[in-house]
Amino acid sequence: MAVAVAAPPAIPMRSLVLATALALVCATQSASAADGARGARECPFGNEACEWSDSAHTEVVQRARGALQMGAWNEAAELWRSALVMDGRIAEHWSSFATALTRAGRHREAVAAYLRAIQLDASTMREGTWSIARGYALMGNHKQASRWMELALQGGLAGHERQWSDPLFDRYRSEVLVRRAREMSGPASVRGARRTGYSPRGVQL
Repeated sequence: MAVAVAAPPAIPMRSLVLATALALVCATQSASAADGARGARECPFGNEACEWSDSAHTEVVQRARGALQMGAWNEAAELWRSALVMDGRIAEHWSSFATALTRAGRHREAVAAYLRAIQLDASTMREGTWSIARGYALMGNHKQASRWMELALQGGLAGHERQWSDPLFDRYRSEVLVRRAREMSGPASVRGARRTGYSPRGVQL
């Protein structure tokens, strides 16, 4: 049985603009912790103003997640964009932004968002590289799709068999296998990779 998800009430545009402006000013005053965590900060407008800005950011994030859950891809993308203007230091938010962009067919923007997530948190690299490869494939950029698919394989196939077998990657598998075999072991492995063809078990990792 389908369950309807009610969207939270809209944030007035004036409040959203003010919250964004406050967030940007407060962020410049932030003393970032060494591990990149959100640190204590001195707000030039007073702590209450920055706390209100944080509250507005949290509300925008909640709305973005709700839009993503409902499949309102473009709305979700714009809400995530607003949230990231307020605070662009959270890799998970960049990944969610990228997901919304991908679902909306905005692949060039999605690739940039996935890259930013990887820059902020290396733990997003394995999933992000596959997503970037797929984005380039959908854009018809075969050179970059092949390159990113090869980068994705460097992390191994465990847990990513579904991505490897994606029909979108059909044209790239043999090329990637041959190139990786050539780099690793020379001509003998190249012949083995050609014989292996499209099976993920043929990837020598």
